[in-house]
Parts: sequence; structure tokens; C-alpha cells
Amino acid sequence: MKPTVYLLLTVILCSQWVKGQQTQDPFWSHKFSVVSNTPYGEDPAQRLDLYLQGEFIGEPQYFKPAPTPRPTVVYFHGGGWISGEKETRLGLFMHYLERGWQVVNVEYRLGKNTAPNAVTDAKAVLEWLGTHGKKFNVDFEQIILSGESAGGHLALYTGFEYTKQENAPLHIKGIINWFGAVDLCALDTYYGDNPMNYLRLWTGSETAAKEKCEALSVTTVLHQKVPPVLSIHGTEDTVVPFDQAELLHQKLEDLGVTNQLLPQKGGKHMGFTNTQFQTIQSEIFYFLSQLK
Repeated sequence: MKPTVYLLLTVILCSQWVKGQQTQDPFWSHKFSVVSNTPYGEDPAQRLDLYLQGEFIGEPQYFKPAPTPRPTVVYFHGGGWISGEKETRLGLFMHYLERGWQVVNVEYRLGKNTAPNAVTDAKAVLEWLGTHGKKFNVDFEQIILSGESAGGHLALYTGFEYTKQENAPLHIKGIINWFGAVDLCALDTYYGDNPMNYLRLWTGSETAAKEKCEALSVTTVLHQKVPPVLSIHGTEDTVVPFDQAELLHQKLEDLGVTNQLLPQKGGKHMGFTNTQFQTIQSEIFYFLSQLK
């Protein structure tokens, strides 16, 4: 089948699936509420926001949660493990809310010389969700992890490691990886002595980066039962080079893991055209619709 025909067919299928999933109402923002800065640990940075589906019904209860558990996305923001704020990423998960999903938007410990705190916190979020999620109407059988850049790394690493557990309460159904770092040792080599070597800033030094890069790499926690992965990556990304996505795609292929790589021609680090973003979102929901 020719690429143009395949793309047209994919868009049609995606639009049909989305139409069947989302409300027919043109306005929908009154159908969710936010529980802000809920602690999942003792550190002030260990906080998350829960975007919950339901409806506003007036006093005295005001907001009525959805009557059934909802599929939920756990989102980790990027920022090289040293910066960033969860509140700035609403645009990267608004489309889930529109289609009836819930979102857990995560803040974690950041800063120079703090590795591996971000990874530790990402793991703690899933443990917290497994204990407290039912109170927030989370469907434990439909959990998606997502994030961009360093957040993509956290989503991949945490999802891969979590699925090694026996009888874990959450079923990680898939991972939506936005240009996440995969092989941190290769990333350290790529940056070298550049002062913007985020790995060295995160770990504290060149020596620490070389000592910790393998243990903190997504490639270290790969196994045959990892969740399906959809990766979105710009071919001209100079922050997390495109070959990181290619490496992950090939390793998942070798393991027989369901995965898809969406190269964005000419795309930079979170630098895509409007047309690319529209196609990406359609591809995301089509990918999710195929997961079991």
C-alpha cells in the first residue's frame, strides 16, 4: 500500500474512532475537576495533580465524579531532570481529558546532583496510585504512562520496571513516549563536555554520570513483557537525538514487543508543525484503540 494511501486510511480510522469515544458536545471543560498538589511522598516536591472526570451539579456537593472507573494517563514533564513544572504541560494532555480520560500530572524532585531522585519518585507515584487510585475512580486495568524528554525517560523506565512485578495492582496498558532519553551513556557521549550536558548536571559530575548512566538507562530495564510503546521524535532533535528513538524501536522489535515509531521529519525538540501535531494526536488515539 502506498504511504499516502496508508496515511489517509489511518486518519479516517482515527477520526471515526475518536468520534465514537468523545462526547458530541462542542464544549466539555465543565466535565472535569482538578485535585491539586496531592502528596505522594514526604518531600514538598513530591506532589501530583489529579484531573478527574465527572460533572458539576451545584451545591452542596458541586462536583459529581464519573460513575465508573476511568482510563487514566500518568504524565511526567520534561526538563532534563533538573527543571520544569507540571503546571506548564496541560497542553500535552488536554486531548485525553476531552475524550473522557483522567490524568495524573506528576511533579518530582528536580535539580543538579539529585540523581536518581526523579526515577525514585516516578516509581513512588505508581505505588501511590496502586494504593489510593480507586478513591479517585482510576481504572486499574487501563493505565497509560506518558511524558516528554526527561519525562519520556521516566515513563519508559518506570513502566518497564513496574511490569517486572508479579501481581502488581496496576496494568500498564501502554506508554506514549515523546522524544524520551533512552541510552543515557550514549547521551553523555553525545554531549561530552558541553555545559548543557543534562546528565552530568543531574548526576553531579562527569564521573558520576559515567558511573550511573547504565543503571539509569531505559535499555537496562528492557524485557519481553514491557507494555506497548508509541514513540514520537523529531528527526532534527538536537537535545535528545533521533537515534535514541531508533535504538529503542529496534530493541523492542528484537524482543517482539508491540511498538511504533513516528518520525517527525524536520521536527526539533518539541518543535513540530500544526499538521504534525494533529496527525500525532490521531495516531496516539488509534494506537490506544488497538491495545488490549
